[in-house]
Amino acid sequence: MMLLDSWKDSIAFFEKKNVSMFFLVTLKTIQTMYAQIIKYLGIPLCLLIAFDIYVPQKSFNIFHMLFFVFMYLTLRSSVEKKTWHYYKKYCVHGICLLAWLTVIFFVLSKIGYWWWSLITMVVTFAIFFFLDSKLSLKNFIYAHARAIKMVIYNAPVSLLVGALLMVLWSLYMALIKILSSYIVIPIADASMLFMPIEAAVLSNLYIKWFHEQFDLYYVQPK
Repeated sequence: MMLLDSWKDSIAFFEKKNVSMFFLVTLKTIQTMYAQIIKYLGIPLCLLIAFDIYVPQKSFNIFHMLFFVFMYLTLRSSVEKKTWHYYKKYCVHGICLLAWLTVIFFVLSKIGYWWWSLITMVVTFAIFFFLDSKLSLKNFIYAHARAIKMVIYNAPVSLLVGALLMVLWSLYMALIKILSSYIVIPIADASMLFMPIEAAVLSNLYIKWFHEQFDLYYVQPK
């Protein structure tokens, strides 16, 4: 019964005022995310893309993984300013995240990157749960359990948003393939630059559900 009630509550997300507010907040998040990328990673990113143009990469490498770690740390909800001090503070979390993402994308390189579209929501929510907890193996495991629970208990929204992100991703990659017929575009880098949009959408969903359903993910002492 609790699951059905949660599904009914999540449907309120589709009300016009809620969708409009979420859209505007997400646009602001995307803008802030790319501003951070330009500020802190602008030069290294340009060098990476230039290198990949001359030495094409068919899969993601360690530099792409570092970009993803930076992206998730930046999107994490926090009152702290996202400066070098903030990133250094979460250095150990970042190293663990780097190792985990490297494993995930190594497996995806063998079975097909399209699988990412199916697991991205769980992986992203798990990363944010992990970043919001104390560093431990137990919390790392719990983070994935909570992420799965978050997706299931908000299934109506999860399914629709997941489908929309897949469509958006497909259209983006189709455009990149068309453009690559005229100019050299490293596919891995182009894919990487789209991911902050996807992650920003999921980040705002995570923040919304985390605060609205906190007791669902963390058992409170009686």
